[in-house]
Amino acid sequence: MTATLKNNAPARRHVDWPRALRAIKALRANVDDIQHAYEVMIALDGGQMEAMYQRFLGEPGAAVLLSEQPSLLGTLADSAALLRLPAGSFGRAYMAMMEHSGYSADGLLQASRLAAGLEEILPGPDRQWFIERSGCIHDLLHVLTGYGQDWAGETSLLAFDCGLEPMRARIVGLLGTALTAPWWPNFWVHRFLRRAWLRGQHARIPLSYPWEEALERPLATVRCELSIEPLALAHPQGILAGGQTLPWRYAASSIA
Repeated sequence: MTATLKNNAPARRHVDWPRALRAIKALRANVDDIQHAYEVMIALDGGQMEAMYQRFLGEPGAAVLLSEQPSLLGTLADSAALLRLPAGSFGRAYMAMMEHSGYSADGLLQASRLAAGLEEILPGPDRQWFIERSGCIHDLLHVLTGYGQDWAGETSLLAFDCGLEPMRARIVGLLGTALTAPWWPNFWVHRFLRRAWLRGQHARIPLSYPWEEALERPLATVRCELSIEPLALAHPQGILAGGQTLPWRYAASSIA
């Protein structure tokens, strides 16, 4: 079966700032309500996700992926298979992170909801598959970057994502969090986040990257292949930890 890459793009959307501001206000009142986060993403999108999808279609590996539509969500949920991978592999590092966080399925659950939540701007089965796959990559990037899964770690990964793909919703989210971070001494948190942003800019991660195959390879090999700067070079003082209700601080990454 050969995939058809000439998908008709939905009509280009305008950025809806009033809708975004209402959703941001609601999200600040209830940060655990993922629906408000979807509202922010939809309101601020302005066609950015469709443009990302179109770039995916133009990559060499897109035809095969779109034809087969493998479930990255299913692969990451199969902990028994991942634990059978060689020691030092990307997949085993992912499982080690999940063990450290208590096998939390929150990331996969949110990825499974992402497609339905964003159907307004990414309609149709092909786009829904693409955005679900994109959502699954979030936890994999935690492993590759070494950033933690606490508030500071999520903010650090958001800065990395902004460098990788500077979408409006990401930038607004990062700016909002940065405003609540400690400014003293010497803007140390903000300088860390700027470094994470630059680290994302330097990375080279294709939208059609074969994550399922990469899980079997050594973690260091995958990082090198994707041009992700080693943590020790990017952040020699350690990673950011804490945030929100805890003091911001430097800490050692739990991911090798």
